[in-house]
Amino acid sequence: MSGASPFDILKENSIWEKSASPIWMASSFYLQRNLASNVFPPKLSASESLQVLNSLEKTLLSSPTLKNPSFFQMEELQTEQKEFILEHFLAAIDSQNPECKSGVVIDETGNFLAMINGDDHLSLQYIDSNSKWKDTWKTLTNIEAEIGKHHSFAYSNKFGYLTSLLSNSGTALTVQAFLHLPALIQLDQIDEVLIKELDDEVIASGLTGTDEFIGDIVIIQNRFTLGLTEDHIHEEIHKTATKLAHTEKLLRSHLIDSPDALIVDKISRGIGLLKHSFQIETKEALNALSFIKLGIDLKWIDGITDQDINKIFFQIRRGHLLLLQDSTLPKEKLSQKRAEFLQSAIKPISIKV
Repeated sequence: MSGASPFDILKENSIWEKSASPIWMASSFYLQRNLASNVFPPKLSASESLQVLNSLEKTLLSSPTLKNPSFFQMEELQTEQKEFILEHFLAAIDSQNPECKSGVVIDETGNFLAMINGDDHLSLQYIDSNSKWKDTWKTLTNIEAEIGKHHSFAYSNKFGYLTSLLSNSGTALTVQAFLHLPALIQLDQIDEVLIKELDDEVIASGLTGTDEFIGDIVIIQNRFTLGLTEDHIHEEIHKTATKLAHTEKLLRSHLIDSPDALIVDKISRGIGLLKHSFQIETKEALNALSFIKLGIDLKWIDGITDQDINKIFFQIRRGHLLLLQDSTLPKEKLSQKRAEFLQSAIKPISIKV
């Protein structure tokens, strides 16, 4: 285990703070792989899982593509550190098998996460926040190829790469696009647009994996990995996300030309809520921050940048907030600390509509 904590490595490398677009915030690529030489994690014994863990850890830490990678064994991480990793990458990192020894590898870019012995022996994730879709995918496939030089993956000529869940087999690739769509959502056009733009191969969800779009964030991802090529999956997600982002951009252009009283009111109320709340829960704060993020792009708000709001989006979540404050806050005090943090963070802003 590295001498530094995941927080030490990732706190200065917020993926979302680097986002190049106010609408298309980031894209994420996942590859799931299992070793041909071992049973899959749900059936691994403690000793077998430790062998797999040590072997994959060694390979990943020697990867020439990763920048100063660090390994952390899950059972040695504190609860808030696990939450911090989950929040940073928006990825599940727990194993379903209590006997299974598991761990994660991250590097100093803040973009890469490898989960060892989760649902599968290996889950590789790379996030792009700079609209460099092809470069990010190439980096991830390079990492997978490096691992493949040392380990044989479970593969079937009929089904492709084999995973613990059959529905994830085949390419075993999941591509996600994270879109901020407040104009579509707040003007009640999102359902109609999703029905029009989503085909059977693409699904939309919110941050919690449901159809509740907290913070007006919509995640577009492929429904299937089996029977499809990687190129096809990429094309479908990119095409759908591009159409949704374009529609959102058109609505925002109309709002700039003709401000909608409802939207102006919600932005004003969002600022007031964050500036004056004594305590606030995460969901309420994310929804208010979404309006401020929209107001910045519409040029209705000064004093803070879109990237600042992206960073705050994550800093107010439980794992981030606990580690930022460097204390174990009791649950009843966390909402107060969140309100205090937000009051300070958005103090410079002003609305000019």
